[in-house]
Amino acid sequence: MLIGLASLLTGSRGAVAAAITALVTGLAVLVGSPSVAAVVDECWLGSPTDVDGGGPDIAIGLPSYDVGGKVDAGAVVVYSNVGDEGQVRPKAPTSSVILTADDFDGLAAQAGARFGASVLVARVGGAEPMCADVIVGAPGQDVGGKAGAGSVYLLEGSPEGLVAGGAVLDEDTVDGIGGAQAGAGFGSELAVVPAIDEGYVLAIGAPNRDVGSVVDAGRVVRIDGWGADSAGSPTVITQGAGAPGAAEANDHFGAVIRGRQYPGGVEFLVGIPDEDIGSVADAGLVVLLPQSEPPSSVNQNSPGAAGTAEKGDKYGSAIAYFDPDFPYPTVTSVLIGVPGEDLGSVPDAGTADLAKFVGGGPLAGQSQTWNQGSSYVPGEAEKGDRFGAAVTAGTLGDQQLGMVIAAPMEDLGSRVDAGTLVQTWIPYRAQLPASAPWKPGTWNQDSSSVSGAAESGDRFASSLGLVQLSNANDESDYNLLIVTVPGEDIGVVADVGMSYIGSAPGVGSIQLVPPTLQPGAGTGMVPMR
Repeated sequence: MLIGLASLLTGSRGAVAAAITALVTGLAVLVGSPSVAAVVDECWLGSPTDVDGGGPDIAIGLPSYDVGGKVDAGAVVVYSNVGDEGQVRPKAPTSSVILTADDFDGLAAQAGARFGASVLVARVGGAEPMCADVIVGAPGQDVGGKAGAGSVYLLEGSPEGLVAGGAVLDEDTVDGIGGAQAGAGFGSELAVVPAIDEGYVLAIGAPNRDVGSVVDAGRVVRIDGWGADSAGSPTVITQGAGAPGAAEANDHFGAVIRGRQYPGGVEFLVGIPDEDIGSVADAGLVVLLPQSEPPSSVNQNSPGAAGTAEKGDKYGSAIAYFDPDFPYPTVTSVLIGVPGEDLGSVPDAGTADLAKFVGGGPLAGQSQTWNQGSSYVPGEAEKGDRFGAAVTAGTLGDQQLGMVIAAPMEDLGSRVDAGTLVQTWIPYRAQLPASAPWKPGTWNQDSSSVSGAAESGDRFASSLGLVQLSNANDESDYNLLIVTVPGEDIGVVADVGMSYIGSAPGVGSIQLVPPTLQPGAGTGMVPMR
């Protein structure tokens, strides 16, 4: 339970008061239209995440938020001005606002749309090119009478707040991709990368799309040259047509996507945790889709890989690039979550593995794997912890390249599924000295100096994001973690959900509490990427 919040308002889901003040350190929060919530100040060019002026912002998706009786219509919360100029440490937001499709001209909230199921922040460009923009997936949105076909929306940033930018993407409006399909879930996952020449490359997952007669095989739509003023050029990628393997029932290709620039263009990694390896169900697979080289894949049976492909391992449930600058700057490693991995007789304890590639591939296995109890990883492997359910990696505190691995179902004492994460600087190259100060540490709601307390069912670190608050060119800059806690209860309002921004072990972290407390709204919450 959050400190000092025991007396908050209660009520049925969707009927809790629209404004709750003094939630965090006496902070007044504002709820309403974008123009009300926004700080009317110019956007900071030096902040990659300033969407409404006045400083860096954080966006969190709440796909289970109800709107006027419309269950799971979805929302996005924007927390404004969470950092000061030139500072890498977070501060309490000056305001926060819950935005639904009803808040934007031309859009309307729909039951089951799950607006906010995926959230990206990027400077796509539009009316206010200095402001960052928000790209939102609504995979349950009906399209042309086809239920749950899915849509993606561009919300342009401005000093007055977010506005609908006119770019609505779905499988009917994107030319040449075959039209919308009921239940496809287009927009379930998003990744956007600046193109090397012009515009952006946007990858959109439709993991429940049928491929021919193959039910829920899934696909990815890649749009090159996309932007606020350009429809771009789309390409459809499925297994067997642009990606390794064959389209199979219930693979859900496109459920997990990450992307980046590389010397050959823009590439994407796709995790397929529901992929069968031979007769081994849901063992999992990770696919690399480079722009100019052949695609490739890796699983736990690949040469050099750690472990063995087993039923329900869910290899690829989470993925992150892990790029070393030393000693092998041409080698890219991929951190891969395997939350269903059994460790001896301990089911679903979970691990995190590495794969690697040079240039545009191919992907190859690496022998490194970690679990709770491994060297440099605190904790003990226990039944159902699902270590590896969320992962991320990057330049973290103290300018160190680090890994973050979550165990959202970790029990803390008698608190079942309270959740925890591990942040560590791991010497995964044999040439690096084992005596280096790798500083492994945990972060949960029982950590010292962290506001709040661990409770059963909180599921701390169910999803993870990274954010830079100040200029990416600032030599003192590094990434902070965004950590979701979807099962957080506030007062007697259950499963409201909340987030933190900071770094392990959580000292100085900032709570991000939704301005409207709605029971169950935290289910499925995701941080921006």
